[in-house]
Amino acid sequence: MAKEDFKFYRINSQYIPQDPYASINPLKKVRDILMDIVAYHKLAKGEKERLELVRDIMTKVVLSPPEKYLDKYPFQFTSSIYKCPYICYTRSRPKG
Repeated sequence: MAKEDFKFYRINSQYIPQDPYASINPLKKVRDILMDIVAYHKLAKGEKERLELVRDIMTKVVLSPPEKYLDKYPFQFTSSIYKCPYICYTRSRPKG
C-alpha cells in the first residue's frame, strides 16, 4: 500500500473500543481531551477556534449543550453516554 493510501486509510478507519474506561484518560476533563486532539491534528488555529470546533463536534454527537459536559471528567458520565467523549474523539479526527 502506498504511503498516501495508508495515511488515508488510517485517518478514515477509526474504532470505538468496547471498554472506553481503558481508553480515555480519567484525569483529564473532556474539554482537554478533545482540545488536545484538535490541536494535534491542526484542525483549528487559535484556542477560541478549537473550542468552537469541539463544541460543534459535541453537538453532533448528542452531547448538547456542550457547556454541560465540557468540564466533566469521563467517569462522571452515565454508562449510557460514557462512550460519547470517545465518539467525539473519533469524529474530531481529520477526514482524508
